[in-house]
Amino acid sequence: MNHDNPSARIPYASVVVKDLLKDSVFSNASPPETVKRIPESDSDILAGPRRLRKPAKKAPVHPSAPLHFANAVKGSLKNTIAQQPYRYYCVLDIEATCDENNPNWYNEIIEFPVVLIDAKTLTRVAEFRSFVKPVRNPVLTEFCTRLTGITQQQVNTAPYFPQVLLNFRHFLKKYHLGTWNMRFITDGPCDIRDFVWKTCKANKVSVPSYFRGFVNVRKLAQRNYAHTGIRINFAGMLKLFDLVLEGRHHSGIDDTRNIARVVLKMMEGGVLFKEHTGY
Repeated sequence: MNHDNPSARIPYASVVVKDLLKDSVFSNASPPETVKRIPESDSDILAGPRRLRKPAKKAPVHPSAPLHFANAVKGSLKNTIAQQPYRYYCVLDIEATCDENNPNWYNEIIEFPVVLIDAKTLTRVAEFRSFVKPVRNPVLTEFCTRLTGITQQQVNTAPYFPQVLLNFRHFLKKYHLGTWNMRFITDGPCDIRDFVWKTCKANKVSVPSYFRGFVNVRKLAQRNYAHTGIRINFAGMLKLFDLVLEGRHHSGIDDTRNIARVVLKMMEGGVLFKEHTGY
């Protein structure tokens, strides 16, 4: 989604979406009527091990000791990979309902795509993708379909967002992901700050806690590559690393995959992906 014109900051709910009622409640028949707050129970999603192993102390290298160049490069790369704050990152680039030249349009998620990155091995591990049925504006505008490529039929047959969150929860459990070892990466603040919050509100569910911390890759790129003179936007980030767009721009899954390629290049270059406390 295009994030060049972010909206005003919106506060978050603090309750985690868990089982979101029981198995078949969220069907395509109708959106939920009340806010559902499910007791938190799965430790693999909420928190990591209570006891952490202390890092082993390394013997100091004497200043006069010779250091082979190849070993120095290898050690530098190893340190770059190991110093990422989290082992895993979920790259997310949402597509939402929209209307041309209408800044007051209530944006709801219609495509929720994720690419999971392992920051230790610098590889793409898995993907999650789901179309989403909007509640407030169930009929897509012609502009929205033209921009995103998403059809009315695709959203008509898609689950509502609470069911998508439940499916995504199973994805998190499958790969043992939680707030203790994973953060989201987005191109700008709008995906989580605006689209997730608005869609949760429209569906009367609380915003899951794992959305409360994320990394803004565009802001990181602006901080680290401003000296290049390249305008840091979606196309500019690809240009930084001589990457060619793969797929269709504004297709959620294609944009997510392309952002993941940029993220891996930045990690290889030693950029730290710390979560942002502000938007």
